[in-house]
Amino acid sequence: QHLVDTALSNASQASFEDLANLAECFVALRVRLPIRDMMASVSDKLQGRPSPEVLPYIVRIIRCSGQGSLFYLNLFEFCNEHLASMQGGDLATYIYEAGRHGLRCRHLMEAAVRRASSVAPQLQLPDLMKAWQGFIRFSRDNR
Repeated sequence: QHLVDTALSNASQASFEDLANLAECFVALRVRLPIRDMMASVSDKLQGRPSPEVLPYIVRIIRCSGQGSLFYLNLFEFCNEHLASMQGGDLATYIYEAGRHGLRCRHLMEAAVRRASSVAPQLQLPDLMKAWQGFIRFSRDNR
C-alpha cells in the first residue's frame, strides 16, 4: 500500500507515458482503487490541452480503466477530438473500450465510424476484430 500511495503522490508530475505505465501496473496487480485515484491527475493534465502525440498513452489509460470497470468521459472526449490523428491500433482499442461502456459512449462511437471505415483496410486482423467487437458489443442496431 505504501508503494501505491507513493506512486499516486507523484502522479501529478508524471508524464502521460508514466501514467499509462502506472495504470498497467495497477491492472496487473488487480487493484482498482489506485486507478480511480490516479484519474484526478490524468484529468488535470488533460485540462492543459495536450497535443495529439499523447493519444497512445490516453488509449492505454482508457483500456486500463475499462479493465477496472471505471468510466471517465474526459478521456473518451479527448480521443474523440483527435480521431483524425489516431493510429489504427489505438482507434480499435478506443472503439472496443467505448463499446464496453455501452450507451454512455454511443455518440462517440458513431463519430468514430467514418474514421474506422477509412483505416479498416490498413488494420491488422486482431485490431479489425477488436473494432468490430466494440461496435456490435452493446447495440443490436450494429449487428
